[in-house]
Amino acid sequence: MEPILLLLALGLVFHLSRAVGIACPSWRLARAEVARLREEVREEEPEVEALLQEAERVLGWKPGKSLGQWLGLCLYFLFWNGNREMAAWRLIHGAERRAVKELCDFQVQARLKRGLGELEELPKEKARIWRRHLESALKEQAEGGAEGRKALLQDFLADLYDARDSRYAQLLTLHNKATYLFWLGLVLVLGILYLWLKEKDQWDGSFHPLFLFLAGLGGGLLSRLIRVVKTARLPTDYGAYWVPLFLSPLLGGLAALLGVLVVKLGLTLRVLGEGVAHLLHSPSVYGLGVALGFSERLFQGLSQRVEGSLVPQAKEEGKDAEGASGEPASPEKPSQDKGGGYPGGTGGEEGKPPGGVSGQEAKGEHKDTAGPSAGPEGEFPRK
Repeated sequence: MEPILLLLALGLVFHLSRAVGIACPSWRLARAEVARLREEVREEEPEVEALLQEAERVLGWKPGKSLGQWLGLCLYFLFWNGNREMAAWRLIHGAERRAVKELCDFQVQARLKRGLGELEELPKEKARIWRRHLESALKEQAEGGAEGRKALLQDFLADLYDARDSRYAQLLTLHNKATYLFWLGLVLVLGILYLWLKEKDQWDGSFHPLFLFLAGLGGGLLSRLIRVVKTARLPTDYGAYWVPLFLSPLLGGLAALLGVLVVKLGLTLRVLGEGVAHLLHSPSVYGLGVALGFSERLFQGLSQRVEGSLVPQAKEEGKDAEGASGEPASPEKPSQDKGGGYPGGTGGEEGKPPGGVSGQEAKGEHKDTAGPSAGPEGEFPRK
Protein backbone atom coordinates (compact mmCIF):
# COMPACT_ATOMS: atom_id res chain seq x y z
CA MET A 1 0.00 0.00 0.00
CA GLU A 2 2.86 2.38 0.78
CA PRO A 3 4.31 2.25 -2.79
CA ILE A 4 0.90 3.09 -4.28
CA LEU A 5 0.41 6.07 -1.95
CA LEU A 6 3.95 7.29 -2.65
CA LEU A 7 3.58 7.09 -6.42
CA LEU A 8 0.18 8.80 -6.30
CA ALA A 9 1.76 11.58 -4.22
CA LEU A 10 4.49 11.96 -6.85
CA GLY A 11 1.85 12.16 -9.58
CA LEU A 12 -0.08 14.81 -7.64
CA VAL A 13 3.06 16.90 -7.14
CA PHE A 14 3.78 16.59 -10.86
CA HIS A 15 0.35 17.84 -11.90
CA LEU A 16 0.26 20.64 -9.32
CA SER A 17 3.69 21.83 -10.47
CA ARG A 18 2.56 21.86 -14.10
CA ALA A 19 -0.62 23.71 -13.19
CA VAL A 20 1.13 26.41 -11.16
CA GLY A 21 4.34 26.71 -13.18
CA ILE A 22 3.16 26.23 -16.77
CA ALA A 23 -0.60 25.99 -17.30
CA CYS A 24 -1.76 29.00 -15.30
CA PRO A 25 0.95 31.40 -16.66
CA SER A 26 0.24 30.26 -20.23
CA TRP A 27 -3.48 30.84 -19.81
CA ARG A 28 -2.99 34.27 -18.22
CA LEU A 29 -0.59 35.33 -20.98
CA ALA A 30 -3.19 34.53 -23.62
CA ARG A 31 -5.82 36.44 -21.62
CA ALA A 32 -3.51 39.44 -21.31
CA GLU A 33 -2.84 39.41 -25.05
CA VAL A 34 -6.57 39.55 -25.77
CA ALA A 35 -6.93 42.56 -23.45
CA ARG A 36 -3.89 44.30 -24.98
CA LEU A 37 -5.13 43.87 -28.53
CA ARG A 38 -8.59 45.13 -27.61
CA GLU A 39 -7.03 48.29 -26.14
CA GLU A 40 -4.84 48.94 -29.17
CA VAL A 41 -7.65 48.78 -31.72
CA ARG A 42 -8.78 52.40 -32.01
CA GLU A 43 -12.19 51.75 -33.51
CA GLU A 44 -14.24 48.68 -32.90
CA GLU A 45 -13.93 46.34 -35.85
CA PRO A 46 -16.62 43.64 -36.03
CA GLU A 47 -14.21 41.01 -37.39
CA VAL A 48 -11.50 41.74 -34.83
CA GLU A 49 -13.96 41.87 -31.94
CA ALA A 50 -15.57 38.60 -33.02
CA LEU A 51 -12.20 36.85 -33.06
CA LEU A 52 -11.28 38.23 -29.63
CA GLN A 53 -14.59 37.10 -28.15
CA GLU A 54 -14.06 33.65 -29.61
CA ALA A 55 -10.57 33.55 -28.07
CA GLU A 56 -12.05 34.39 -24.66
CA ARG A 57 -14.67 31.69 -25.10
CA VAL A 58 -12.02 29.13 -26.03
CA LEU A 59 -9.98 30.06 -22.97
CA GLY A 60 -13.04 29.47 -20.81
CA TRP A 61 -13.18 33.02 -19.52
CA LYS A 62 -16.50 34.72 -18.81
CA PRO A 63 -17.12 37.65 -16.46
CA GLY A 64 -18.89 36.63 -13.26
CA LYS A 65 -18.00 32.95 -13.45
CA SER A 66 -19.87 30.59 -11.14
CA LEU A 67 -18.24 28.20 -8.70
CA GLY A 68 -18.75 25.29 -11.09
CA GLN A 69 -16.99 27.14 -13.89
CA TRP A 70 -14.06 27.96 -11.61
CA LEU A 71 -13.77 24.30 -10.63
CA GLY A 72 -13.80 23.32 -14.30
CA LEU A 73 -10.99 25.77 -14.98
CA CYS A 74 -8.97 24.39 -12.06
CA LEU A 75 -9.40 20.86 -13.40
CA TYR A 76 -8.21 22.06 -16.80
CA PHE A 77 -5.06 23.48 -15.19
CA LEU A 78 -4.50 20.25 -13.27
CA PHE A 79 -4.74 18.09 -16.41
CA TRP A 80 -3.45 20.75 -18.77
CA ASN A 81 -2.52 19.86 -22.36
CA GLY A 82 -2.42 23.35 -23.89
CA ASN A 83 -5.26 22.91 -26.38
CA ARG A 84 -7.12 26.05 -25.24
CA GLU A 85 -4.05 28.28 -25.41
CA MET A 86 -3.09 26.94 -28.82
CA ALA A 87 -6.54 27.69 -30.27
CA ALA A 88 -6.62 31.09 -28.55
CA TRP A 89 -3.28 32.15 -30.02
CA ARG A 90 -4.45 31.24 -33.52
CA LEU A 91 -7.50 33.46 -33.06
CA ILE A 92 -5.44 36.29 -31.55
CA HIS A 93 -3.01 36.23 -34.44
CA GLY A 94 -5.89 36.30 -36.90
CA ALA A 95 -7.30 39.35 -35.12
CA GLU A 96 -3.92 41.11 -35.27
CA ARG A 97 -3.70 40.56 -39.01
CA ARG A 98 -7.18 42.00 -39.56
CA ALA A 99 -6.37 44.96 -37.32
CA VAL A 100 -3.70 46.05 -39.81
CA LYS A 101 -6.47 47.66 -41.89
CA GLU A 102 -7.01 50.24 -39.13
CA LEU A 103 -3.35 51.32 -38.98
CA CYS A 104 -2.12 54.51 -40.62
CA ASP A 105 0.80 54.41 -43.04
CA PHE A 106 3.32 55.52 -40.40
CA GLN A 107 2.24 52.70 -38.10
CA VAL A 108 2.46 50.22 -40.95
CA GLN A 109 6.00 51.33 -41.77
CA ALA A 110 6.99 51.09 -38.11
CA ARG A 111 5.60 47.55 -37.95
CA LEU A 112 7.48 46.61 -41.12
CA LYS A 113 10.73 47.90 -39.60
CA ARG A 114 10.03 45.86 -36.49
CA GLY A 115 9.47 42.87 -38.73
CA LEU A 116 13.04 43.16 -40.01
CA GLY A 117 14.20 42.30 -36.50
CA GLU A 118 11.88 39.29 -36.31
CA LEU A 119 13.12 37.56 -39.45
CA GLU A 120 15.31 35.25 -37.38
CA GLU A 121 12.15 33.38 -36.37
CA LEU A 122 11.59 32.28 -39.98
CA PRO A 123 13.52 29.67 -41.96
CA LYS A 124 16.66 31.08 -43.56
CA GLU A 125 15.46 30.99 -47.16
CA LYS A 126 12.08 32.48 -46.32
CA ALA A 127 13.73 35.13 -44.12
CA ARG A 128 16.00 36.16 -47.00
CA ILE A 129 13.04 36.59 -49.33
CA TRP A 130 11.03 38.55 -46.78
CA ARG A 131 13.97 40.83 -46.02
CA ARG A 132 14.11 41.84 -49.66
CA HIS A 133 10.37 42.51 -49.77
CA LEU A 134 10.29 44.47 -46.50
CA GLU A 135 13.24 46.65 -47.43
CA SER A 136 11.65 47.34 -50.81
CA ALA A 137 8.31 48.27 -49.20
CA LEU A 138 9.99 50.77 -46.86
CA LYS A 139 11.35 52.80 -49.75
CA GLU A 140 9.58 56.05 -50.63
CA GLN A 141 8.66 54.91 -54.15
CA ALA A 142 7.42 51.50 -53.08
CA GLU A 143 5.05 49.69 -55.42
CA GLY A 144 1.44 49.98 -54.31
CA GLY A 145 2.03 52.80 -51.84
CA ALA A 146 0.31 52.69 -48.45
CA GLU A 147 -2.24 50.05 -49.46
CA GLY A 148 0.49 47.84 -50.86
CA ARG A 149 2.40 48.09 -47.58
CA LYS A 150 -0.70 47.05 -45.61
CA ALA A 151 -1.24 44.03 -47.83
CA LEU A 152 2.43 43.09 -47.54
CA LEU A 153 2.32 43.46 -43.75
CA GLN A 154 -0.70 41.16 -43.50
CA ASP A 155 1.04 38.48 -45.54
CA PHE A 156 4.25 38.84 -43.54
CA LEU A 157 2.37 38.50 -40.25
CA ALA A 158 0.68 35.38 -41.57
CA ASP A 159 4.07 33.70 -42.16
CA LEU A 160 5.52 35.01 -38.89
CA TYR A 161 2.60 33.85 -36.76
CA ASP A 162 2.48 30.47 -38.49
CA ALA A 163 6.13 29.95 -37.51
CA ARG A 164 5.41 30.97 -33.91
CA ASP A 165 2.33 28.79 -33.66
CA SER A 166 4.27 25.82 -35.04
CA ARG A 167 6.99 26.24 -32.41
CA TYR A 168 4.38 26.60 -29.69
CA ALA A 169 2.69 23.42 -30.89
CA GLN A 170 6.05 21.62 -30.67
CA LEU A 171 6.45 22.80 -27.08
CA LEU A 172 2.98 21.54 -26.20
CA THR A 173 3.81 18.20 -27.80
CA LEU A 174 6.97 18.04 -25.69
CA HIS A 175 4.97 18.67 -22.51
CA ASN A 176 2.40 16.03 -23.41
CA LYS A 177 5.12 13.49 -24.19
CA ALA A 178 6.71 14.26 -20.82
CA THR A 179 3.37 13.59 -19.11
CA TYR A 180 3.06 10.26 -20.90
CA LEU A 181 6.63 9.23 -20.01
CA PHE A 182 6.16 10.31 -16.40
CA TRP A 183 3.07 8.18 -15.85
CA LEU A 184 4.50 5.28 -17.82
CA GLY A 185 7.54 5.43 -15.56
CA LEU A 186 5.35 5.45 -12.45
CA VAL A 187 3.46 2.38 -13.68
CA LEU A 188 6.76 0.63 -14.40
CA VAL A 189 8.07 1.47 -10.93
CA LEU A 190 4.86 0.19 -9.36
CA GLY A 191 5.14 -3.09 -11.24
CA ILE A 192 8.80 -3.54 -10.27
CA LEU A 193 8.12 -2.81 -6.61
CA TYR A 194 5.13 -5.16 -6.53
CA LEU A 195 7.02 -8.09 -8.05
CA TRP A 196 10.13 -7.32 -6.01
CA LEU A 197 8.25 -7.38 -2.71
CA LYS A 198 6.30 -10.47 -3.78
CA GLU A 199 9.50 -12.43 -4.50
CA LYS A 200 11.62 -10.87 -1.76
CA ASP A 201 12.42 -14.29 -0.25
CA GLN A 202 14.50 -15.10 -3.34
CA TRP A 203 16.73 -12.08 -2.82
CA ASP A 204 19.88 -12.43 -0.77
CA GLY A 205 20.26 -8.68 -0.27
CA SER A 206 19.08 -7.08 2.94
CA PHE A 207 17.53 -3.93 1.54
CA HIS A 208 14.08 -2.57 0.84
CA PRO A 209 13.31 -1.75 -2.85
CA LEU A 210 11.11 1.23 -1.95
CA PHE A 211 13.95 2.78 0.03
CA LEU A 212 16.26 2.09 -2.91
CA PHE A 213 13.84 3.85 -5.25
CA LEU A 214 13.70 6.87 -2.95
CA ALA A 215 17.51 6.95 -2.82
CA GLY A 216 17.69 7.05 -6.62
CA LEU A 217 14.89 9.63 -6.70
CA GLY A 218 16.91 11.82 -4.34
CA GLY A 219 20.03 11.37 -6.44
CA GLY A 220 18.23 12.46 -9.61
CA LEU A 221 16.70 15.46 -7.86
CA LEU A 222 20.06 16.46 -6.38
CA SER A 223 21.70 16.27 -9.81
CA ARG A 224 19.07 18.59 -11.31
CA LEU A 225 19.26 21.04 -8.40
CA ILE A 226 23.03 21.35 -8.76
CA ARG A 227 22.66 22.09 -12.48
CA VAL A 228 20.03 24.76 -11.80
CA VAL A 229 22.15 26.43 -9.13
CA LYS A 230 25.41 26.35 -11.07
CA THR A 231 24.12 27.27 -14.51
CA ALA A 232 25.12 30.70 -15.75
CA ARG A 233 22.00 31.29 -17.83
CA LEU A 234 18.62 29.62 -17.51
CA PRO A 235 16.70 29.17 -20.80
CA THR A 236 13.44 31.08 -21.20
CA ASP A 237 11.83 28.62 -23.57
CA TYR A 238 8.28 29.04 -22.32
CA GLY A 239 8.08 25.99 -20.10
CA ALA A 240 10.22 23.44 -21.94
CA TYR A 241 12.91 23.65 -19.24
CA TRP A 242 10.40 22.08 -16.84
CA VAL A 243 10.52 18.77 -18.73
CA PRO A 244 13.93 17.58 -17.43
CA LEU A 245 13.00 18.85 -13.96
CA PHE A 246 9.93 16.60 -14.03
CA LEU A 247 11.61 13.51 -15.47
CA SER A 248 15.08 13.52 -13.85
CA PRO A 249 14.00 12.40 -10.34
CA LEU A 250 11.86 9.59 -11.74
CA LEU A 251 14.72 8.60 -14.04
CA GLY A 252 17.01 8.46 -11.01
CA GLY A 253 14.62 6.17 -9.12
CA LEU A 254 14.31 3.82 -12.09
CA ALA A 255 18.09 3.82 -12.59
CA ALA A 256 18.56 2.80 -8.96
CA LEU A 257 16.12 -0.13 -9.16
CA LEU A 258 17.28 -1.38 -12.54
CA GLY A 259 20.94 -0.56 -11.87
CA VAL A 260 21.04 -3.01 -8.96
CA LEU A 261 19.76 -5.72 -11.31
CA VAL A 262 22.49 -4.82 -13.82
CA VAL A 263 25.11 -5.04 -11.05
CA LYS A 264 23.85 -8.52 -10.10
CA LEU A 265 24.07 -9.60 -13.74
CA GLY A 266 27.58 -8.17 -13.97
CA LEU A 267 28.64 -10.19 -10.94
CA THR A 268 27.16 -13.35 -12.44
CA LEU A 269 29.08 -12.74 -15.68
CA ARG A 270 32.19 -11.83 -13.67
CA VAL A 271 32.70 -8.54 -15.48
CA LEU A 272 32.63 -6.69 -12.16
CA GLY A 273 35.03 -7.12 -9.27
CA GLU A 274 34.14 -9.27 -6.28
CA GLY A 275 34.26 -6.20 -4.03
CA VAL A 276 31.16 -4.86 -5.76
CA ALA A 277 29.10 -7.66 -4.21
CA HIS A 278 29.32 -5.94 -0.82
CA LEU A 279 27.49 -2.92 -2.29
CA LEU A 280 24.32 -4.99 -2.62
CA HIS A 281 23.77 -5.07 1.13
CA SER A 282 22.30 -2.39 3.35
CA PRO A 283 23.25 0.41 3.88
CA SER A 284 25.78 0.47 1.00
CA VAL A 285 23.11 -0.39 -1.55
CA TYR A 286 21.27 2.84 -0.77
CA GLY A 287 24.43 4.80 -1.44
CA LEU A 288 24.73 2.92 -4.71
CA GLY A 289 21.14 3.95 -5.47
CA VAL A 290 21.98 7.61 -4.88
CA ALA A 291 25.01 7.32 -7.16
CA LEU A 292 23.00 5.62 -9.90
CA GLY A 293 20.30 8.28 -9.67
CA PHE A 294 22.80 11.12 -9.62
CA SER A 295 25.08 9.94 -12.43
CA GLU A 296 23.65 8.85 -15.75
CA ARG A 297 27.15 7.81 -16.84
CA LEU A 298 27.37 5.24 -14.05
CA PHE A 299 24.29 3.35 -15.25
CA GLN A 300 25.45 3.57 -18.86
CA GLY A 301 28.93 2.36 -17.91
CA LEU A 302 27.57 -0.66 -16.05
CA SER A 303 25.28 -1.51 -18.97
CA GLN A 304 28.15 -1.26 -21.45
CA ARG A 305 30.33 -3.56 -19.35
CA VAL A 306 27.58 -6.18 -19.30
CA GLU A 307 26.84 -5.66 -22.98
CA GLY A 308 30.50 -6.09 -23.88
CA SER A 309 30.45 -9.46 -22.13
CA LEU A 310 27.20 -10.68 -23.67
CA VAL A 311 27.66 -9.61 -27.29
CA PRO A 312 30.75 -11.73 -28.08
CA GLN A 313 28.99 -14.77 -26.64
CA ALA A 314 25.99 -14.06 -28.84
CA LYS A 315 28.28 -13.82 -31.87
CA GLU A 316 29.92 -17.16 -31.06
CA GLU A 317 26.53 -18.82 -30.64
CA GLY A 318 25.45 -17.42 -34.01
CA LYS A 319 28.57 -18.81 -35.66
CA ASP A 320 27.99 -22.24 -34.14
CA ALA A 321 24.40 -22.26 -35.32
CA GLU A 322 25.39 -21.31 -38.85
CA GLY A 323 28.12 -23.95 -38.90
CA ALA A 324 25.64 -26.61 -37.85
CA SER A 325 23.33 -25.78 -40.72
CA GLY A 326 26.12 -26.11 -43.23
CA GLU A 327 26.29 -22.42 -44.19
CA PRO A 328 29.52 -20.46 -43.98
CA ALA A 329 29.72 -18.37 -40.83
CA SER A 330 31.76 -15.54 -42.30
CA PRO A 331 32.22 -15.57 -46.07
CA GLU A 332 35.71 -14.76 -47.21
CA LYS A 333 36.41 -12.24 -49.91
CA PRO A 334 37.63 -14.04 -53.05
CA SER A 335 40.63 -12.75 -54.90
CA GLN A 336 40.21 -11.03 -58.24
CA ASP A 337 41.80 -12.25 -61.40
CA LYS A 338 43.51 -10.08 -63.94
CA GLY A 339 40.36 -9.66 -65.93
CA GLY A 340 38.77 -7.63 -63.16
CA GLY A 341 36.27 -10.32 -62.17
CA TYR A 342 36.29 -13.09 -59.58
CA PRO A 343 37.50 -16.62 -60.15
CA GLY A 344 34.99 -18.59 -62.07
CA GLY A 345 33.50 -15.51 -63.75
CA THR A 346 33.91 -14.03 -67.20
CA GLY A 347 35.87 -11.03 -65.95
CA GLY A 348 33.44 -8.53 -67.46
CA GLU A 349 31.92 -6.63 -64.51
CA GLU A 350 33.63 -6.18 -61.23
CA GLY A 351 31.65 -8.16 -58.67
CA LYS A 352 31.18 -7.62 -54.97
CA PRO A 353 31.72 -10.32 -52.38
CA PRO A 354 28.79 -11.12 -50.08
CA GLY A 355 29.09 -9.67 -46.66
CA GLY A 356 27.14 -8.03 -43.85
CA VAL A 357 27.68 -5.24 -41.48
CA SER A 358 26.93 -5.49 -37.85
CA GLY A 359 27.10 -2.65 -35.41
CA GLN A 360 25.85 -1.31 -32.17
CA GLU A 361 23.92 1.77 -31.44
CA ALA A 362 25.61 3.77 -28.73
CA LYS A 363 23.57 6.18 -26.71
CA GLY A 364 24.89 9.66 -25.87
CA GLU A 365 24.42 11.52 -22.62
CA HIS A 366 21.05 12.97 -21.73
CA LYS A 367 20.78 16.72 -22.02
CA ASP A 368 18.46 19.24 -20.35
CA THR A 369 16.06 19.67 -23.14
CA ALA A 370 15.11 16.24 -23.39
CA GLY A 371 14.18 15.05 -26.49
CA PRO A 372 12.92 16.75 -29.09
CA SER A 373 14.82 19.60 -28.27
CA ALA A 374 13.61 21.13 -25.25
CA GLY A 375 12.24 23.87 -27.34
CA PRO A 376 13.46 27.02 -28.90
CA GLU A 377 15.11 29.56 -26.71
CA GLY A 378 13.69 33.01 -26.34
CA GLU A 379 10.43 34.09 -24.84
CA PHE A 380 7.46 32.81 -26.81
CA PRO A 381 5.16 34.07 -28.11
CA ARG A 382 6.88 37.36 -28.72
CA LYS A 383 4.94 40.46 -29.65
